[in-house]
Amino acid sequence: MKDNRKNEKTAPAEINIKPGISRQWKVITRTLLLLFIALVIFKFNFVKKRLERPNIIMIVVDTLRPDHLGAYGYKKSTSPNVDTFARDGIVYKNCFAHSPTTGPSVSSIMSGFLPHETTVVYNSYKLPFEVKTLAEYLKESGYNTYAVISNYMLRMKKRHFQGFDVYDDEMLQMESVRPFPERIAEHTTNRAIELLKEQKSKDGKFFMWLHYQDPHGPYTPPTPYKDMFFSKDDFSVSLPFTKMNFGHNVIAQYQQLGNHKESAYYISQYDGEIRYFDDEFKRLIDAIKAEGFYDDSMIIFTSDHGEGMGEHGLYFLHEDYMYDTLLRVPLIIKYDDKRAVRTENVQHIDLMPTIFSVTGIPSKAPLRGVNILKDDIKSREIFSEYSIRQEEGIKDKDTFSLIEDNMKIVFDTARILMFDLKNDPAEDHDLSALPEYSEMKNDMAKRLFKIREESLLNIDAEYIKPVYTEEEMENLRSLGYLN
Repeated sequence: MKDNRKNEKTAPAEINIKPGISRQWKVITRTLLLLFIALVIFKFNFVKKRLERPNIIMIVVDTLRPDHLGAYGYKKSTSPNVDTFARDGIVYKNCFAHSPTTGPSVSSIMSGFLPHETTVVYNSYKLPFEVKTLAEYLKESGYNTYAVISNYMLRMKKRHFQGFDVYDDEMLQMESVRPFPERIAEHTTNRAIELLKEQKSKDGKFFMWLHYQDPHGPYTPPTPYKDMFFSKDDFSVSLPFTKMNFGHNVIAQYQQLGNHKESAYYISQYDGEIRYFDDEFKRLIDAIKAEGFYDDSMIIFTSDHGEGMGEHGLYFLHEDYMYDTLLRVPLIIKYDDKRAVRTENVQHIDLMPTIFSVTGIPSKAPLRGVNILKDDIKSREIFSEYSIRQEEGIKDKDTFSLIEDNMKIVFDTARILMFDLKNDPAEDHDLSALPEYSEMKNDMAKRLFKIREESLLNIDAEYIKPVYTEEEMENLRSLGYLN
């Protein structure tokens, strides 16, 4: 008989799923679905949060050296509140200004370009209207914009006001040493708090720039700060007075405090000014928190430049030279939950692209800076400069510097200096004449002059010298900006 079993269709085996296992599968499926939904909601909220633009609060403290802050290793208690704030953000250990003086430095902060590109290479020059400022970008993007200014060199006539809804440069106080207008830290904070309260009743995000004059000289902290840091045990040098506002191994006229000639006394008063500011900084941060802005804000803390404390014979001055003590500045950025201490070289012109990155503002300008919130900041050249054009009996002078990694080259009145910042952070040993550094020196010098001669901004503007009244000229002389 023929076997037909090959043609027979085999019936599928019956799967017998027990009721208990079926319920387990339903529970697992339901759990996975809920986890998926939770993940989608989390991602949505995360993306939504990231798309919500932060407020931008920029605090610039005039003449503040980073190595006189606890967050940067200073042993004296000058900055307990800044140190607390630093633990909420990113501390950049190696940040550089683009000029050792206020006008050019602030112009770079507010434009994202180098001083010669903005044409503000000297304190008395105006910012051209052709230079688009950070405030203008933010205002166009819907931000309310405020500035509270305490330095005489940043008055509205210098045009840094471009883009601000409120540019408060009112200085009703007079310095205690000389008849010169100023706004002390307490009054700067008072005005800032008023504007924070006004912003609370408005729609939209805001940008606030606060420029504190303390601890710019003359160093006159109020009681009790003036007595906090002086010690007869501190190393000190007795210095002669000069009638000029510059010089080596002297105390400039605008810095002279009574009959005090000991360097340690002046350093103690500088530290007292920092501690006075620090308490006002706490009051400002407390107000930002009280108004509900702290968590939703990027807060940037920096200085416009440093100050000489005797290095290279420069006592209590900050113009004319490219030493690190004059160019190195603190930089602390509080944003989101980012916390770190970073050692890469960064610069003031990095601030604008960093702000653009968190606000979503596009820029067609060819910015040299980068977003320094990123983890991979590549090594770059950092350029700084200071120039004087013929005025007030001062001869023309150009001095500029370039830093790459740990090497630095300086052009200073027809001479070239070279320093290894890693092995010689005090810049005491000029390497420019050593044969083994000849090739590196020549290569860096070529790039130094190339940057100095080019302009990515390409504005058609000349150096704009303001016309001062005689009273303004006298004020500038007493501040130390003219002789």
